[in-house]
Amino acid sequence: MTLLTKAKSPRLFWLLFVGVAFLALFLLWKFDPATAGFFPPCIFYEVTDLYCPGCGATRACDALVAGEINQAFGYNPLFIVCFPFVIFFLIRSLWSGVVKNEKFEIHHRFSKYILVFAIVVVAFGVVRNLPFDGLLWMTP
Repeated sequence: MTLLTKAKSPRLFWLLFVGVAFLALFLLWKFDPATAGFFPPCIFYEVTDLYCPGCGATRACDALVAGEINQAFGYNPLFIVCFPFVIFFLIRSLWSGVVKNEKFEIHHRFSKYILVFAIVVVAFGVVRNLPFDGLLWMTP
């Protein structure tokens, strides 16, 4: 089942998405995720005491909003490396949804890249939890 049915407009979905994104950026600009109590903690870390591949991404976004790229990289290097690609695909999807009012679908030729990305994310999640001093830069 898809997120959008034929009765719902892709334009409406993406306009709501943009509104929520601006709200999230405002909250990150106004509040510090490390001290504000309403930002959600990482459930994986709370349960296992291990860092997931996304741990530190909220604080990295906060650092990016403040213009501190080096600090953002320190919170989650994989997130910062992938950030330009995510922004590209979001803008591409946003263009299809808002301007053309079409649902953006990923072509099957990209499936191998998505598989490689998934493997990199899982490997990053494993490596950042290894107990070696040389890998401490990967921890948030």
